[in-house]
Amino acid sequence: MADKRSLFIQLAYIVLFVAINCLLLFHAMPDEEFDHSKRISPTYAHASDGQRYWGVAVNLAESGRFVLRTQSKVSLIDAAKSSNKDRTVIQEPMSRAGPLPALVFSIPIKLLGFEKGAIGIVGIQCIVLFLTGVMARTLVGPFNWNKNVVQALLIFNPNLIGLAHHAQSETIFVFLITGILVFVTKCLTYKQTAKKSEVILFGLCLGLLPLARPLGAYIVIALPIMLVVSMWINRNGFRSCQEYLNYRVVLGVFLVTLLTLSPWAFRNYMVFGQFSLTQSEGIMMQWHYNSLTSYLGPRANEQDPFVKYLSGEDSNECVGDYSLREGKCKQKAAKVYLEAILDSSASDIFYVLMASWSKLFLSGGTTALTRYVGLPTLNLHRIWHKNNNSSVVVRFIQSVLHTEYRGFFIIFLVTTTFAWLTRIFGLIGLFRCTSRTALALTMFYGLSVGVFLMMYLFVGLSRFRAPLEPILMLYATGGICFVAAKFRQAMSSFSQSL
Repeated sequence: MADKRSLFIQLAYIVLFVAINCLLLFHAMPDEEFDHSKRISPTYAHASDGQRYWGVAVNLAESGRFVLRTQSKVSLIDAAKSSNKDRTVIQEPMSRAGPLPALVFSIPIKLLGFEKGAIGIVGIQCIVLFLTGVMARTLVGPFNWNKNVVQALLIFNPNLIGLAHHAQSETIFVFLITGILVFVTKCLTYKQTAKKSEVILFGLCLGLLPLARPLGAYIVIALPIMLVVSMWINRNGFRSCQEYLNYRVVLGVFLVTLLTLSPWAFRNYMVFGQFSLTQSEGIMMQWHYNSLTSYLGPRANEQDPFVKYLSGEDSNECVGDYSLREGKCKQKAAKVYLEAILDSSASDIFYVLMASWSKLFLSGGTTALTRYVGLPTLNLHRIWHKNNNSSVVVRFIQSVLHTEYRGFFIIFLVTTTFAWLTRIFGLIGLFRCTSRTALALTMFYGLSVGVFLMMYLFVGLSRFRAPLEPILMLYATGGICFVAAKFRQAMSSFSQSL
């Protein structure tokens, strides 16, 4: 009977999941490409950093090369002095993204062509999202919560559904993150040695994670430390983990991970002269600095820190175009921007962190969905600026209630309500974790979230929450199950009293 009920639930999930995504796909509104040459699917047009993913995928399908189409570059000094925006389109080797999304996207583009390839990309990512929900069922086992609930919260998550319809890296990334969480759960709770298939799959997830997004390398590096701390919480953790991860298993996972990462690191050595997974350290720190200043407002008469450094006498080692990407200069750029960030007051840094992380956890992912279906979209970032006053909030409310933004307002309510409710239920579920095994897993999840927060710093976007969704939805499941149980008890008591 239980098997029939489970099968019925899965069939219902599949039908509803397909219906929602087909409805979105049917209402997708083509938009202009970045060079305004033609109208293309919003799967391409509105994909964040799309040229690093679908742009590379197109070139990979056509020529078998990991290159991206971009606009011609000028040095930072010239860009600061010139307002000329006329730039020609060129190609350059991919450096700031992992190859996995482009490799996956190139398959439907190669088989179906560019235009129909967008449908194939959405289809692949929807399948990946559904499989993520299926895998997440394993995570609730040690907590004795409802597996169907966590699966539903993931596959019907507005933020994740919106991302699945764009040619970006997040859907693949969250799938790999979930796979790693599944193996960590087994490590902390199971009492048998890992199977060979689990060793290979665990190593593949770890190796592919930085190839999906380079930031995944920090998770791979921090994983052993987080695992040791989590095992310390559980008295039997070391014994259980030693049985699951004996030295042969650890060696096998390490070798599979290394073999998975090595081809791309070797490619970067051949192209850029460095064994690395990305070339964007300086650019990322510049991004954090710009995000900080966008919240606090521009500082009076202050020049970009690295532009100022390049103008100085001690910048001979960093010359030419793209200094932020050159191996000899990117570390210096990262240092310059970090020093500029630390020059801000502690109160300013704290304020921006709180504002950024609030957006990260509480935003619903409205913009991705509204742009995808062609609805007029507001810039919600402005209301988070420190220098804004209450009249901005009033103007925002007046705007969303205007007829033009009615569709935007409806989607905003749905997505934001989902985000807020799951955060509230998540807090309830978090406080329900009292056993040592639950605390050990919670410690690992908390450390994982902390690593992501330190990587994101001042850039709080709903799409960056994607790899955190399995953890957030896990604890939301605990809260929902607890509230549902209390509700059933109350109704039972009420019926007995009648």
